[in-house]
Amino acid sequence: MEKYCKSTIVDGWVAYLAIVVCLVMAPAAGAYDVAKPLYSGAAGSNWGWAHSFITSTAPYDKVGVVLAGGARGSGCAVQRHIVLTCGHVVLDGRGNWLTNIKWDRARTSLSSAPVGPAQSIVSSTYQLRLQEGYAKEQAAAFSQDWAFLAFYGNSAGNGGWVEMAVDYLEALSNAGQRAHFEIVGYPSALYSSSTDKRRDEMHSTNPSMTYSQWYRYASFYYRGEYLLPHWFYTYDLYSEAGNSGGPVLGIINGVKYVSGIFVSGVEGYVKSGARELTRDLYNIIVDYNGRYKEWASTRVAAVRSGSPVKVNQTWGQAFSVGSDGRLQCTFFNGYYWQTYSLGGQILDSGAKAPFDIDPVTGMVFYISGGDVWVAYVGSTGWAHLRVLDYGVGVTGTPVALSYDPTYRLAGVTQSNGTRRLLYFTGYSWASFTTTFPGGRLVSSDAGISIAWDYKSGGGLLGRYFYGGWQNLDVTANLGGVLPGDTSPTATLDGKLARFGGGLAYASNYSTLELLMFWYGYWTRVSLQSGVNSRSWVAADRARSTIFYVDTSGKLAVVVPGSSSWQKTATSINSTADSSGAVAEAWGTVFHATGSSLSVCALQ
Repeated sequence: MEKYCKSTIVDGWVAYLAIVVCLVMAPAAGAYDVAKPLYSGAAGSNWGWAHSFITSTAPYDKVGVVLAGGARGSGCAVQRHIVLTCGHVVLDGRGNWLTNIKWDRARTSLSSAPVGPAQSIVSSTYQLRLQEGYAKEQAAAFSQDWAFLAFYGNSAGNGGWVEMAVDYLEALSNAGQRAHFEIVGYPSALYSSSTDKRRDEMHSTNPSMTYSQWYRYASFYYRGEYLLPHWFYTYDLYSEAGNSGGPVLGIINGVKYVSGIFVSGVEGYVKSGARELTRDLYNIIVDYNGRYKEWASTRVAAVRSGSPVKVNQTWGQAFSVGSDGRLQCTFFNGYYWQTYSLGGQILDSGAKAPFDIDPVTGMVFYISGGDVWVAYVGSTGWAHLRVLDYGVGVTGTPVALSYDPTYRLAGVTQSNGTRRLLYFTGYSWASFTTTFPGGRLVSSDAGISIAWDYKSGGGLLGRYFYGGWQNLDVTANLGGVLPGDTSPTATLDGKLARFGGGLAYASNYSTLELLMFWYGYWTRVSLQSGVNSRSWVAADRARSTIFYVDTSGKLAVVVPGSSSWQKTATSINSTADSSGAVAEAWGTVFHATGSSLSVCALQ
């Protein structure tokens, strides 16, 4: 007879019919590891870990309780929106869904905060075979005893998830090898008293990486053919009712991966049964998680408060001012986000736009000590060269600069109101002053180089035309400045974003506007209301999305709808009160908030 782990707190005994034949041949059991409490305050033997350890240490902080109506089992977050569990935890014996299914991550007797209900529950194969009339104890159903819950709003994987190892049990079984495994969950049936607090404590088999051998059950007959089940068993690990749906963790090179789902415990010969995490199940999980993607931010580096962010689209790098005041570069190395310092000079903290990049050559222009420097990749790494020496033929300290990638000109705004254009002659750096007030240079997709400066009522735009500035006499109502503020030190960076042959910006009317040169005239189009008028704006032209800060101080994104622009994300989990830039190749937006640099992406 077998003790079958149903989702109820107290399980009964059931007869196991379909695969009992293979149990008769099993060798006698030797010593095995039984799941024990992970909480040091529980009575009896335990691993001596505290509540704070469970709720903050991977992978245990990703395991929890699945609450299904009046029943419950265990589960594990395996994707941002997906909790993996057993089919019999969320379905009755006839294949009907239980109601009000919720997820309680890292539950303890002192802490319980379930979220839900789940938006979707998926267990197609197991549910189908129950509906076909197979008992849940029969191999046709039991070998497919899996389900997963899909949550919208990042509630499942909030805090991360455990990565999955595909076909690991089968590979070891075929090779006849032993490996380190661990079963984690909430086996409430280990305790007879309903008031025993250990029923609400996470349990684990020996976490010291006990070697286990897994065996595949014999084939079974289904619809005219013999099939190999995805159900495996071991003599080495054992847990009880309530642990159903908890992860079987395979430990590979010291890292714990979800390799299977704990399904049953058997008294006598076999100690534990698990449904393997197969390639087809993995693909279904990943596909479903993709349907629930949403914008979410992840902190990747520390920055100096108020740092701008610039992205080199060609090199796939994001530049910012580090906490030490020097330039730093952030990039994805294939595994995680990595940041390194460029060294060089400390950037002036009083400069409103202290640096900008050349996306073609990778050079970074920056202001330090009232001078303009350029950082470039030399033969031995990043090198730094002063290209504009304050006090040597230059009056007025540089307070802001920007780079025009179309004409390859660096625009410098000086404290005395002078505007200067900096360029490389092929042999040395040179500069000249311009009468047009160009605090910021940016090129539209149409190749029109635009400059703007602050004045009462908004920004005055112009273009660089045949070696000189041509006034376009267009007032775009650019936001970010109080009426009457004409000081060049008021210049903020990232105010204009190239988009669709025009320029996107936040207006003084708290709207997101698009300025376009249309049939010989400059035209303003309002795209979205509820925009912080001082917001920076960044655009992903490849995906037709624009990022900005809304009036609540949160990062938001708009995309074109069928007939109008639609706001698709509000209150992304990070404020964006400083600067931002989009990496178009990745579909991500970097934003500096306070002293943190974060990456926001669909996850």
